Amino acid sequence: MVAFAMIVVAAISLPLWAQTKVPTKISAQKAQPQLTQTPAAAIAEVKVPNLLWLPRESALEALRRSRLQPDVTDDNKSNSVVIEQPTTPGTNVPVYSKVRYTIGQPVLKLEASTHTTRVNRNVQFTVTLTPSRPVNAERPPIVYEFMWKRGEPASKETNDTFVKQAPQIPGRYDAMVSAIVNDVPLESNRVEVKVEPKISVTPTPPTPTPTPTPEPHPKLLGVILLVAAILGTLAAAYGFQKLKKSRVAASARVKISTGNRRIKARILEPQSLKSRCLTRVRWVRGPLFSKMTTQNHIVKKKGAAHG
Repeated sequence: MVAFAMIVVAAISLPLWAQTKVPTKISAQKAQPQLTQTPAAAIAEVKVPNLLWLPRESALEALRRSRLQPDVTDDNKSNSVVIEQPTTPGTNVPVYSKVRYTIGQPVLKLEASTHTTRVNRNVQFTVTLTPSRPVNAERPPIVYEFMWKRGEPASKETNDTFVKQAPQIPGRYDAMVSAIVNDVPLESNRVEVKVEPKISVTPTPPTPTPTPTPEPHPKLLGVILLVAAILGTLAAAYGFQKLKKSRVAASARVKISTGNRRIKARILEPQSLKSRCLTRVRWVRGPLFSKMTTQNHIVKKKGAAHG
């Protein structure tokens, strides 16, 4: 009887014990992943540091501190720095990942706004640094030394864009700049600039303004025309009278011939004496032997005086 009671108690308590154990095992399995995932996620990734402009030793030290490995292309030259980093600084990457970068010489490039100018004219220059130096308030600005030709005195500039006055002597110049960036001496390319002489401009004399001719007054113009008409009439009358007298004088022609011992004079062509003018013929020297015969057809109305 006692044995039967013990068997019954055991049969009842076994299912109850199983029910109480199973939920505890399941809750433990659910809680276990949360405890293991949180620490693993905290150390899985790190940020990539900025390696630009760092020397090769400094770049290796920055990667070691960040628990990253280098994948470097090096030119093996002195004073070289990191000039290229494909992975953007600050990007999250897995721990002990390889970071690719390049070590070489930075490039200083000079550009001019024009390659032909004249004496004493301004030329604008622009300097480009590759790679660009990271902005840091603690670092002093870059000082560029500009010169028109190697060997000539240099001038200092602190801006990437500046203006320079062309030399006073015409010719060809190779402009360039130099600088020291992060203890690395740099020298730019040469930019050829042709400086031409000034153009001498001859001042053009001002064009004189023509003086307007005043128009004559209508009354004055009438008086001038009247005077001109009177003078024209008088000139025509005088010319006609003079022409008439010259014709009359030309109609009387007298010829005198001389000999060895005696002088004979006679009137030739007496018919030419037919005129209204009185013709006088006078002998004033020498013995007088003259014969003046009047022809029958000469009109004796006015006559002729002989002496």
